[in-house]
Amino acid sequence: ITKCIIKNSTALSGLIRINSGCYNITIDTLFFAAGWRGINGTTGNTSNIHIWYNYFHNIIDPNVTASSSDGGGSSVQLNGCSGPSIQILDNKSWHDVSGPGIGDQFSLYKCNGTPASPIRACRNQCLNGSNNPPGTGYVGMVGGDVGGSYQRCDSNIFVNCGSVCAQIQGGTFIEMSYNTGYLAQTSYTSVGMAYGNYSGAPSNNCTMAYNNVKCIQASGGVVNYWFESSNVTAP
Repeated sequence: ITKCIIKNSTALSGLIRINSGCYNITIDTLFFAAGWRGINGTTGNTSNIHIWYNYFHNIIDPNVTASSSDGGGSSVQLNGCSGPSIQILDNKSWHDVSGPGIGDQFSLYKCNGTPASPIRACRNQCLNGSNNPPGTGYVGMVGGDVGGSYQRCDSNIFVNCGSVCAQIQGGTFIEMSYNTGYLAQTSYTSVGMAYGNYSGAPSNNCTMAYNNVKCIQASGGVVNYWFESSNVTAP
């Protein structure tokens, strides 16, 4: 699927949906606009799923609120996808302004790569995002969301993309390195990068290294990194 324009869909299943059992699919150089969700990969085994060089503009789900958990408002969300050669590379998620209804812009939810072929979410860019208050979980990129394994999130750029630039929320063998992020002072900024385990399963062998981030909180204080010491050790 290449060089298409897809827009104005109110389907929570996404402007493009990748069902369980799909393989050898490339989605590249598309323009997505004004949908409730961009690309949605659903639970099941997949392989050779490549999401490359796409542009997502104002992907907003009006049903997403500070207390919702439907996963809408994401440019790309993979949900329970497992297998080799799953890639989210060189995509851009752009919102004209930050606002409600924007979810985690790039989300790996209960997804598993393989030791030889980790899921790669690399060289993506996010500009503006959720303005829901800290603690709602809406960020530029989330790895290990409620678990997962063998994921690599590196060399991404995040600017004012939510309360957090990027975070790990559980899982094992997850790397989040070489990312760049900046959050300007607002009422909803929390921390540059974060790691905590909210999966209900062990989380270990996670790496966060060589990142360059700055977050200015509402108070004017700068908090760039935070780890939930009650359930993880610092990566």
